[in-house]
Amino acid sequence: MTNSTTSFAGRFEDDRNVEWHSVPVDYDLAVEDAVAASGCQPLDPITRKHLRSKRTGKADLEITLVRFDDVEVMDSVDVLLALEKKGLRGIDLRELLAFAEKYRDAEDWGVTVVAMGSVWYGKHRQRHMSELGHRHGRDLGHFWFDEVKFEPRCRFAAVRK
Repeated sequence: MTNSTTSFAGRFEDDRNVEWHSVPVDYDLAVEDAVAASGCQPLDPITRKHLRSKRTGKADLEITLVRFDDVEVMDSVDVLLALEKKGLRGIDLRELLAFAEKYRDAEDWGVTVVAMGSVWYGKHRQRHMSELGHRHGRDLGHFWFDEVKFEPRCRFAAVRK
């Protein structure tokens, strides 16, 4: 069990330096129940359109939080290509909510945790992706996929392909 002093600031150089977090995910859980269980405060309403996953049932995932120290700013495409090179995929929103639920006792992430596996179109046809803790400790928000420049405080939640 994690407490408020848990640090999610590990770096990804090779498997010896990677911290994996075992997280149970229920892909069939109702959207409202998944948000409530996460203990996060959505900055915008979360609906079924945000949870477009073909996955069903339950799974135990090993999630890592990838950070890139060798660059000051990265865009979404750069991050996706870097994850791909490492044999990883970004987690989706349902998996992000399960991660938040598992580490519900962490009052403040201390970093921004980004889920690049769920991208949806907003009302102005802009692509969005989910994130935890960008503004306040336990908020659930989103970035504009095409316009964001990620800073070093971002961690990209990922699983092996």
